[in-house]
Amino acid sequence: MKHHIFDLDGTVICSKHRQRLKANGDLDLAHWIAHRADRDLVFKDRLLPLSRFWFALQAYEEAPAICTSRVVSELEYEYLEKNGLRFSTFMHRTEGDMRGDAEYKVAKIRDHLEATGWEASVTTLYEDHAGVREAVKRELGLKVLNPIPLNGEGYSPSLTGVARWAA
Repeated sequence: MKHHIFDLDGTVICSKHRQRLKANGDLDLAHWIAHRADRDLVFKDRLLPLSRFWFALQAYEEAPAICTSRVVSELEYEYLEKNGLRFSTFMHRTEGDMRGDAEYKVAKIRDHLEATGWEASVTTLYEDHAGVREAVKRELGLKVLNPIPLNGEGYSPSLTGVARWAA
């Protein structure tokens, strides 16, 4: 069985209106934390085209896992539920965890693989941050795919096209 791990921001959800990035592409955590519990802002997030692949996966396989650099509030859980995005595991930061995105995600995904027994060779990460993609591929050996081409303005991929891309 194949396994899938999705980032949220810039991968399946657009929340640009409430995020700020550092020069290296990492999430500005202080800014995020200050705006994460604003209901109006959270529910202005919108699903990106790659979310359709997530829906297809959860219909035919186990729900995918999430690994995000966010410190989350209950609103994120509510948003995912309202939009029908089910997940098997939700890996997210705890308060005070200020590691860089790549270091944080490599550690979280490594722990997840060990806890679940998922094999790296059959696990795919969907991640928009180039530094995270490179670190996860190098250090954990996962297949890592960049969702940006699929989520580009005006491009809405078919499910079969996404499935071929992700195979």
